[in-house]
Amino acid sequence: MANRIEDHPTVCDGERARLFPVLSEGSKEGRAASIFLACLQAVPTFADTILGPIGRPIGKRSSVKCWTEVVFKSDDQIRPDGLLIIKTGKSVWNAILEFKVGGNLQTDQVEQYLRLAKDNKIDCLVTVSNDLVPHPSISPVRFDGRLTRSVSLYHFSWTYIVTQAEILLSENGFENSNHRYLVSEFARFIIHKSTGIKGYDAMPQDWKDVVQSIRVNDPFGKSDTRINNVIDGWIQEERELSLIMSKTTGRACSTRRRRGTDTDIVALRSGHIDQLSKTGCLATSIQVPDAAAPIDVKADLRSRAIAYEMKIRAPEDRKRATASINWLTRQFEKCEIPDLEVRAHWPGRTLATRATLEEIKSDPNTLLVNGNMILPHAFDVIWSRDIGAAFDSRKKFISELESGILEFYKHAGEKVISWQPPPPKKRESSAIEEIVEESTVAEVPLDVERDL
Repeated sequence: MANRIEDHPTVCDGERARLFPVLSEGSKEGRAASIFLACLQAVPTFADTILGPIGRPIGKRSSVKCWTEVVFKSDDQIRPDGLLIIKTGKSVWNAILEFKVGGNLQTDQVEQYLRLAKDNKIDCLVTVSNDLVPHPSISPVRFDGRLTRSVSLYHFSWTYIVTQAEILLSENGFENSNHRYLVSEFARFIIHKSTGIKGYDAMPQDWKDVVQSIRVNDPFGKSDTRINNVIDGWIQEERELSLIMSKTTGRACSTRRRRGTDTDIVALRSGHIDQLSKTGCLATSIQVPDAAAPIDVKADLRSRAIAYEMKIRAPEDRKRATASINWLTRQFEKCEIPDLEVRAHWPGRTLATRATLEEIKSDPNTLLVNGNMILPHAFDVIWSRDIGAAFDSRKKFISELESGILEFYKHAGEKVISWQPPPPKKRESSAIEEIVEESTVAEVPLDVERDL
């Protein structure tokens, strides 16, 4: 058979992944799958960027081959969208792939492919859709866990894939200009609205009901379906925010979480539910490489406000508190956010003080506690926005949240720096040499002359 895949004995048919697939106009998934897989096999650094996080780094000795519309001998009615085979020396790793561009993944389909992978000794199933997940090892669908005892399951969102392409293009991490051209054309194709690929743009249907319940202090249980749906939506939005910042900065940004919760969706979900129950807030923290501090994001369901915040270290070499405060305000000489605020943290039991940036610029003493001149040890740079009725809207909430973090980063995040102590100066002599020199100078010579 012309399309037989010699690299895998249980496969009887398949089409080599093409950059220009010959498919019908309605085959959006097939076209996206073929172009993506063709780029993986043609550009090693792109394949390494995508597959490295799931333990499949692509080195100089690796070969990547991809097929679409794969048919297995065991069942010619089940046809995965793709097959990926990686050879590194004598080692061979393979995965079947399922792509979605408009709809969502279905549990029965995922389980069907996991069984197919097990029957044909395939190492892994990789799913790709618009669904965002905290980590590739977490699936957006619930499935029978027994099916992954011998087959691994990973998931990528299209937004994640596009973001990795963006970072690679920003860093120019290619062996040659042809590779760069291929990835840039892939990114250009995949972000076009005609593909049906999009990021997370709306909270779940239960969002408005949950917001209203929290606002009137209506208690809820951890098993409440509405709450769990909203938390799952927030977890997707967390991921979206980190990817948005990655695309904006051209650097790999990440969501800061408690240790172990990245790959444990139950623990992650439980932590957010506890926080929502105690504070009425949904919160996350985005780490931007080389930024002064993570960007803490908090959505307060009771006040319908969204806050962005960065905590930075205050100078320790100033003699007056106002000098420390002026060190901060000089970083915002042309700030275009009129309601940006600063919170100063003081030693001991002294309560933190807070004022707007404009007030502090006019009078640094505004932040002082009863004229106390002790030095602050940290500053919070805060932008809080009451978005009113837009908070209740599933789509407007997301758009306001995302536009807000970009605005905050532009006018504050990329400007503010955290104080660092200066490097020690070179000594003219060592401490021991100084001690020896001092003792020699201080030595009183014996009067050896005698009055004979």
